[in-house]
Amino acid sequence: MTGLLSGKQICPDGKKLKGYNPRSRGNRGLYIVNARVSEHRVCTGRKKVEGRSNETEAIPALLEEIDIRGAVVGIDAMGCRH
Repeated sequence: MTGLLSGKQICPDGKKLKGYNPRSRGNRGLYIVNARVSEHRVCTGRKKVEGRSNETEAIPALLEEIDIRGAVVGIDAMGCRH
């Protein structure tokens, strides 16, 4: 059995939202993790994270929400560290 994204490449990556001024509100910024299908340039999932260092914890949770059976998942260096 294969999923809807079978044969596609999914690229989870964390980003800080543009236009968000963390100093004016006393916080460090708004970070999200996106799961993009590179062939179609479409975001299939998104999760808010509390900081850049929590990206590694958010990636597995995000991938559990998406049907990735048969897909190839490519993670950058930030997502591979311990």
